[in-house]
Amino acid sequence: MLSKLPSAYLLSIFVLFVFDKKNELSKKILFSFISILSLIISVSWYFYWVPHLVETYHFWFFFMGNSIIDGVKEITTNIVPSLDNFYNAALKYIGFIAFLIGLIYAILAKEKNLLIVFLISSLSFLFIILKMGFNFPHHSYYIIPFVPIMALLAGYGLDQVKYKKLSLILLIVICSEGLLNRQHDFIIPSKNLTLLTLEAHLDKVSKKEDLILINSGSSSTPMYFSHRKGWSALNHKITQEGYIKGLQESGLKFIVIIKNSSNPMDNLNFPISFENQYYCIYEV
Repeated sequence: MLSKLPSAYLLSIFVLFVFDKKNELSKKILFSFISILSLIISVSWYFYWVPHLVETYHFWFFFMGNSIIDGVKEITTNIVPSLDNFYNAALKYIGFIAFLIGLIYAILAKEKNLLIVFLISSLSFLFIILKMGFNFPHHSYYIIPFVPIMALLAGYGLDQVKYKKLSLILLIVICSEGLLNRQHDFIIPSKNLTLLTLEAHLDKVSKKEDLILINSGSSSTPMYFSHRKGWSALNHKITQEGYIKGLQESGLKFIVIIKNSSNPMDNLNFPISFENQYYCIYEV
């Protein structure tokens, strides 16, 4: 849950444990108590600490979802890309076929526990989908919390194959398809490689505690690589009269302009502390 709040829906599966009469009451109480203690950390983070940061520092990239009614409207009008998250982004095509086979086998074989897990988790995740609304079909990572359920049924489907060598081959094919389709995630784009040297160049001309301004707009990635604190803004914002002066009053010491051929930036009227073909560091 600390990595992604929508993962909370998976807690619904533990309802099976709590309501199973075979389990001793003392175990249920102990399980519930420890679970509540663990959840206090996540609940405090999402519903107290982050809202406090938003209110104090005005970092508005904190999304807690829409209303269910708005979510239904947005998902309805984006039904095709929403479905694409399930058969494309989650397990890719062969893995999705294995998932469907596993689901069909589970229904035919009347695998009660497996079907209950799938039904409870699906209904719970539907709530997450509706809360995300427009963001769900346009950000493939929102499907990640549901992948374990799909993988469970896909694994069950592969296990029904009589010839185990064939099921192993299919598993390898599923893994290969997933890796090949995401190979770009294992390679840093050349345009981002330049950020790896940003901290070292800033260290030569500034101190770690110096506040900086970067022309990266809503993307805070360059700020992470600079290993400093400060502000990020678009080029047109930086060139607005009085904007930099206002930040100077808040402690701004350096401006980093990342050079972008598609969105060029004119030279600023400040001394240049360092410059290469990728970025320019100004001292204000």
